[in-house]
Amino acid sequence: MIVTGGMPTKDGKYTMDSSVLILRWRENDNGNWIRKEEIVRDFKPYGFVNSHNVFERNDRIPPYLPQAYRNLKIYEVENAIKRTAGATLIKQTDAVDLRGNPLWKVEFDSPTQMRWFKYKYNHDIVPQGYERRHDINGLFEMDVPYGDRYLLDKKTALPAYKPRLLFFDLESTQFTKEESPRYPHLDIDGHDFRGHQEINTIGCYDNYSEKYVQWFQHPEISPVTTTEEFEGHTVEVRKFDDEREMLEDWVDWLDVVDPDMLLAWASGFYDLPTLYTRLEATGIGADKLSPSSLGKERFMHPVNTYDRQYGKYGDKEQCIVGRIVVDLKELFGRVYMDTTSQPLPSKSLDNVGMSVFGRGKTEWKPDFWDKDYIKDEWKFLFYNWRDVELMVSLENQFNVIDLHMQMQQLCVCTFVSTQYATGFGRVYLMRKAPFKQICDTNAWIKRGTDYDGALVLDPEERGGVGLLKNVAIIDYAGLYPAMTVSKNIDYTTILEEEE
Repeated sequence: MIVTGGMPTKDGKYTMDSSVLILRWRENDNGNWIRKEEIVRDFKPYGFVNSHNVFERNDRIPPYLPQAYRNLKIYEVENAIKRTAGATLIKQTDAVDLRGNPLWKVEFDSPTQMRWFKYKYNHDIVPQGYERRHDINGLFEMDVPYGDRYLLDKKTALPAYKPRLLFFDLESTQFTKEESPRYPHLDIDGHDFRGHQEINTIGCYDNYSEKYVQWFQHPEISPVTTTEEFEGHTVEVRKFDDEREMLEDWVDWLDVVDPDMLLAWASGFYDLPTLYTRLEATGIGADKLSPSSLGKERFMHPVNTYDRQYGKYGDKEQCIVGRIVVDLKELFGRVYMDTTSQPLPSKSLDNVGMSVFGRGKTEWKPDFWDKDYIKDEWKFLFYNWRDVELMVSLENQFNVIDLHMQMQQLCVCTFVSTQYATGFGRVYLMRKAPFKQICDTNAWIKRGTDYDGALVLDPEERGGVGLLKNVAIIDYAGLYPAMTVSKNIDYTTILEEEE
């Protein structure tokens, strides 16, 4: 199920995350998966506080010194909440912490306001003389993602359906800073990182229609739609003489197809920021990647502008309202580790393909600085198609998306929370626990404390699995649920030797 926030709003000079939630899924109607959609406008983010244990930090004193923190009196905590823009205090609740202490509930108009409140009163340092951060932390569940909070309160189950997956890959012509593509990038922070290029090829695979489609542009091409044959696959190729016209056709097609997920290799590093930058540069608008059915909530978040992620998106960052975006490099890497007990031999799609299938990208490599790439048109298209075909093959063999969809249904959480052990575990435990969780779960771990792990046995050292008696819990190294999913291991799929 797709769960995203809506279009952010402006509050003076600040951008505020939307309190609107977008829910999108599908339902089966005589064998057809029909799109369903709900826009939630009457839910607010919230968390809890222990009014006896809220500390304020003095920024003029080093944070590791205990005198930097002052325990607020109860009336000061109440006043601090009342002074916070968009915050509403609710004293009468049945919420308690792990020790049974009563908690106040604080609602916020925006997830951004709750994040600001948490930043001010939740401290990530263990001062001298304290064993744990929770000794100076009286905030609870203000770090729960907004979508997960809604699902925890409003949903006990999620619909099971076949998601429409769109695998895609881009190729671009590169320009120096002294040169310029036909549509120069906008003079906005972050746009320059992927702005000195022009998208010339987009390759896609749609799992519903089971078709490959490519878009290709060059100034010397006569616009036409044709087909190519790549290793027995018929690929529709739409050709254009202009990047803007090509991108317009592609986003129109995307809106009709309306995929649940967009999947690419290293998408946050390259494909998504490139799409954002070029859609903005050409005047089409990156919001066109968001479903048109959302109306004014249609939106794509700008690329990041802080140092480590300048001009990019995070590996798991959900930047398109109304769709799930997946970086297969990250998601497949984790499943590969679980099923083989080995890390990926490389994060290059070429090397991964060689390792898993014995085939990587093509031997021919394009020169992305060559403006006359039309002379190698067929090779260029085949090179792009191969990238998409490798991603499709990885998903078909390892069932990466199906695994995470089932995890989402099991936990009733957002799709992105299935990619974090802490995020997944937190939501699952919150559904079971009678108490509220303190912000930042590792705050409960004592400084310098070591914990013994489980005894994990190697099946080869024990001469096979076999029948073991008087065992309460057993875990063999490498035999994880991901292997069960990827290899389709189930009692219904067992074949006797004679079969």
